[in-house]
Amino acid sequence: MSDEDAGIVLYSGSCRGYSKLTTSASGEVISSYRGLALPLKQDEWENDTTPQEGDKVVLNKGSFVEYGEVIDRMPGNLGTHLLWKYVRN
Repeated sequence: MSDEDAGIVLYSGSCRGYSKLTTSASGEVISSYRGLALPLKQDEWENDTTPQEGDKVVLNKGSFVEYGEVIDRMPGNLGTHLLWKYVRN
């Protein structure tokens, strides 16, 4: 996950995740809402590096890379959960 404009990496490391696929109203574009469970609790983030809505996500997943944008941040039992969205063409 990074803020590409400023070049700041907010988190780099292992995390858990899931996906939920939906289609657009026209049925032509598949959108995916993704959840990431990061092993950092809400109070462990620094003020200037806390993930915010609109931050860019770059996820290296095996042999491919996914790009998206943070929609929401939520506290979890063992860390921080991020909801983010990307579009596949």
